[in-house]
Amino acid sequence: MHTTPRDDYHTICYHESGASTRREGSDAVLTPGTAFLQPAEDEGVFNSDDLVDYIHVYLPIAAVENLADEIDTRTASYAEVPVEFGCRDPELTRTLAQHISVIRETPTPSAIEYDEWTINIGMALLRYAVRAEDDALVGAARSSLTPRQMRDVVDYIEQCIATRITLADLAGLSGISQFRFMRAFKAETGFNPHQYVIQRRLARAKSYLRNSDQTIADIAYDVGFSSQAHMTDVFRKKVGTTPAKFRQIMRE
Repeated sequence: MHTTPRDDYHTICYHESGASTRREGSDAVLTPGTAFLQPAEDEGVFNSDDLVDYIHVYLPIAAVENLADEIDTRTASYAEVPVEFGCRDPELTRTLAQHISVIRETPTPSAIEYDEWTINIGMALLRYAVRAEDDALVGAARSSLTPRQMRDVVDYIEQCIATRITLADLAGLSGISQFRFMRAFKAETGFNPHQYVIQRRLARAKSYLRNSDQTIADIAYDVGFSSQAHMTDVFRKKVGTTPAKFRQIMRE
């Protein structure tokens, strides 16, 4: 297998299953549950004796460099993050495996989910980068949201529930970075921004199902789900039943 570089993305190669893999010029072996970082400028040739299942996670260089600047790590550039071939760092591996599982279970991810995935995986990389000197990231100061900032964010979500909501939209209302907003919002509400938006969409959908004769498809679009199937899937996971069954129970 030959991989070619990307101009504006680094690639995390996560070996999910299959035969062991060797990279030309390296003595290390990539086995299931291991990973490595392929920098944007890097080209690689990999050899395996049999089929291999890889997951490639493409992270924008600029996004993770901005993360490093925000939290004041001694990792000045994302290009310096040394994820070795065959890396078995527990936190990085766990983060990748968890996010890959969630991604596979989310056929229609929202913009805010992509934003959160980028930050969470980027944070795992940066923790790996400073592991030799620090158990935690340097200078990752906690941010907080004022009551006015929280009102602005909550009001925006309620008003724009049917539209595409991004992490940048929400962080912009509070005047802090996306990374700091994620931390502050969760500390305030107990939910990640995406989880909170989903909860509000479900609450609005339940109200429509109880009190209106709209079709389920129309309700799904009116509360910001990409389709009726998407809302039904979320309903099953979060409520334990389908929208149609929920409406039936509420009207009996």
